[in-house]
Amino acid sequence: MSYNSAFRPDETSTMSNVTLEYARTVANEIRETFLSGPAPPPVVIPPEELNPTYTFQISSIHGDRFIMPYEVKAFNFDDVRIDLNDTYTVITPHNGHDRIDPFDISKLFNDRLEFNAVWWNTKTDGPYPIVIEIGDQLFSVTIPTLEGDTLRDRQVKYFEITYDQDMRAPGLLILRNDVTVYDDGDFNNGSTRQMYTKRYFLPLPDVLPQVVNLNPDISIDWLSKSFVDKLGNVIDRYQVNYSQFRTAAPTDYQLLDDNKVMRLQAGHNIQTINGIPDVLLDYQGDLSMVYHGGTLTTGGISFLLTLVPTFGAIAGWVIKINN
Repeated sequence: MSYNSAFRPDETSTMSNVTLEYARTVANEIRETFLSGPAPPPVVIPPEELNPTYTFQISSIHGDRFIMPYEVKAFNFDDVRIDLNDTYTVITPHNGHDRIDPFDISKLFNDRLEFNAVWWNTKTDGPYPIVIEIGDQLFSVTIPTLEGDTLRDRQVKYFEITYDQDMRAPGLLILRNDVTVYDDGDFNNGSTRQMYTKRYFLPLPDVLPQVVNLNPDISIDWLSKSFVDKLGNVIDRYQVNYSQFRTAAPTDYQLLDDNKVMRLQAGHNIQTINGIPDVLLDYQGDLSMVYHGGTLTTGGISFLLTLVPTFGAIAGWVIKINN
């Protein structure tokens, strides 16, 4: 069988012409219906969403008699730092230490290299009559509009606060435009008296479009000593141990590679504080693991589930470095 390469449209078939004309008519009617109707109303974003205000409130106080933040940073959902200079409002004045205006906390935001800490008393009047209690709001920051930025640029993904000591880091409740978006509850940040940095992850606000989130179900945020879910919400805290029940000294581990890697002494382990996270209980399905790290060994790295005799059950993952 052969085919003629020349093509000539069928101009005699009445049925095909009727079908084509009907399709044209329907298409034009649909087009006219949609184009002739009223225009959709413009999207109006409330002014407070354009420049959101985040308020820091005390949810718990443990340890020392001072609250002493050293530095406060904010990052948007593209992990770009937001400039917080000249954006703050002091709600509860600090104790005016070193003859500083008790309503001045500008040193928390300006990246100065000298000692930056601002402190509020929590358990004594001292020389000043200001004592901070649970429920007090310390200060707020309002995200400014900068030339060329967008609505997304002005939404905070997480705050990163460095404290003079972990014992001087309170539990925090953070409000966005008077709505709670983070709550530490009655949490104790530690008792090592070491400088302490913590990240406070916030949910994606409604004014930003929801996107497909490719983050893992569970990941570790080393700075805040937390296991977090794909939205950055804290699932549990972790502690570094040198045995099953004994906490390691801060000198036994350190953060490297822009706080993405933790270097541990041999034989140490990382353990959740409250047991197995709910998301892993009775889990059945695929397991993917991403390892970001480094080693001087040339033998190789292996991943395995291990049986811990003390617990008598499969209890966790082990990364083995083979010499």
